[in-house]
Amino acid sequence: MQRLYVVDNRDHKIKVFALTGEPVLEFGGNGIGDGQFNYPIGIAIDRRNGNVVVVDSQNFRVQILDKEGKISEKVRNGRGRGRHIRHA
Repeated sequence: MQRLYVVDNRDHKIKVFALTGEPVLEFGGNGIGDGQFNYPIGIAIDRRNGNVVVVDSQNFRVQILDKEGKISEKVRNGRGRGRHIRHA
């Protein structure tokens, strides 16, 4: 099934819809934990595996989740000390 992914930065969630407009799934929520967001602003879908890449602006990281919203890994800015990758 083809899906439409929407970043809802006011609700701090990723919302997933069928192409008919029917809601399929939503994940995230406001917070600092894995799989939570603080004003997500961008999204990309990895066509190879369906992973969802989310720019989590106010947590200063990029989170990579599977297509069901479970955390796979995250990349932090390191607060000036370089990039850190942590596999979940």
